[in-house]
Amino acid sequence: MAIDFPASPTVGQEFTGGTVLYRYNGYGWGAVAQAGQPYVLKTGDTMSGALAITDLLTVSSATTAATINLDKSGSGQESNIFGRKGTLHRWKISIGDNAPETGSHTGSNFSIISRNDDGTHRSLVLTINRATGDVALSSTTASSSPTTGALTVAGGVGVGGSLFVGLSAVVGASTGANFVIVDGGGTQFPGITFRTDGATRFKAVVNSANAFIIHDADAAQGVQLAQNGTTWAAYSDARMAHKQNARTVSGLLDRLDRFRLVEFGEDHQQIGVLAQELYDFAPQLVGRGDDSERVIKRIDDGDVWTVKPSEAAFVALQLCKELHERIQQLKEKH
Repeated sequence: MAIDFPASPTVGQEFTGGTVLYRYNGYGWGAVAQAGQPYVLKTGDTMSGALAITDLLTVSSATTAATINLDKSGSGQESNIFGRKGTLHRWKISIGDNAPETGSHTGSNFSIISRNDDGTHRSLVLTINRATGDVALSSTTASSSPTTGALTVAGGVGVGGSLFVGLSAVVGASTGANFVIVDGGGTQFPGITFRTDGATRFKAVVNSANAFIIHDADAAQGVQLAQNGTTWAAYSDARMAHKQNARTVSGLLDRLDRFRLVEFGEDHQQIGVLAQELYDFAPQLVGRGDDSERVIKRIDDGDVWTVKPSEAAFVALQLCKELHERIQQLKEKH
């Protein structure tokens, strides 16, 4: 028997045809329930109250994607799924949290939250920002091995962009380990940046000639190891900005009596100099530290004095030159 449905219905409008209640969903009329009966139909019906399922729930579709919609009526509300033990919550998955939707795709972010034994909130474990897709883990568990830490991965990890490590990065494996950095093509050369207090201090990069370079923050000075090279080379181009005021060093021979070679260490098996003494002879060979008289047991224990042994070779050449000039002068007198 044909049913004479109302013309031009509105979404949600209901109509009773015989013993069946129908509701218009915007596309057509669907049976809601037997008129006056307190149950829902197996298909096309809407439940307005709570639904408890004591066994398996299966959602399937023969023609389209099987879908469960969690609808919230306004910004600042949540769409949640809870995992429970009995009546106590253990996990909360928020498929749209209560972060306000203020435009530009903000708010209603994805989150996973753990619960205490009594079901109360424990910690925010993971969030995914709806606007940016950024993923954040909240755990602060430190890592001491490949299987410990806030995030552990059994296989490899590929990073397409920059990787920032706040504390330390340890690479380890039973059959050897590799930390691989790949360039981005063009002039994007692979490298590692070292920062303290938010400022860049040093960079280690591979340049266009495939040489490994370590340089300071503004790349004004540094050293390089050429491909297939065995020794480090310092940059010493006369065109470099910091060498535009270069001047000749002289008088080293007259100061040579201030130089002292010492032996030290267990059974005096090591040989070298003391930076404070060398400073009096050639201060350019020394990196000054503090002037305290305490005993230093570690190189990272305060502001330690250093020497520049690679530059000592140039001082030795200058000494040879001055000695040669002195010999020539003596020859001319006699």
